[in-house]
Order: sequence, then C-alpha cells, then structure tokens
Amino acid sequence: MRAFGERIIVEKVLEDNKIGAVTASTEKVYDNTAVVISIGEEVISNLSVGDVIKLSDNSGMDMKYEGKNYLVIVKQNILAYI
Repeated sequence: MRAFGERIIVEKVLEDNKIGAVTASTEKVYDNTAVVISIGEEVISNLSVGDVIKLSDNSGMDMKYEGKNYLVIVKQNILAYI
C-alpha cells in the first residue's frame, strides 16, 4: 500500500481505556496516536515511515486494507511527533 500525492497513510494505535492507574472498561479505544505507514511523493516534511505522531480530532478518512484499519491524512492533520 502506498500513499499518493500529498497524502499520508497512518495506522492508529489501540490504547487501553485507562484513567490514571484504573481501567475504565475492558474495551480498547483508539487514541489520536498513530504510526506512519506510507508518505506520498508530494509531502515535503522530515516525516519518516515508522514515526509516531499525534493527530487532530476527526482528521482523515478511514480505510480498511487486508483486515487492518488505516487513516489517510494530510500533513496539516499532524499536531506533534512523539
């Protein structure tokens, strides 16, 4: 799978649903943390495949590929590197 143009493909990280040291439920939730999977050829950035990033809320478009959930975003959706 390869990103096209100005797009970036990321895989959201699944987190435990915890508040401090207490687990709120046994359900796992998606945080705004993601791992970069593919970077389009028009993205001008020091971003690399494998980087862990924080995303803005409700950013990108959900996509399923080979049973996994991915998100297609643009560079402006990235808030921070971790």
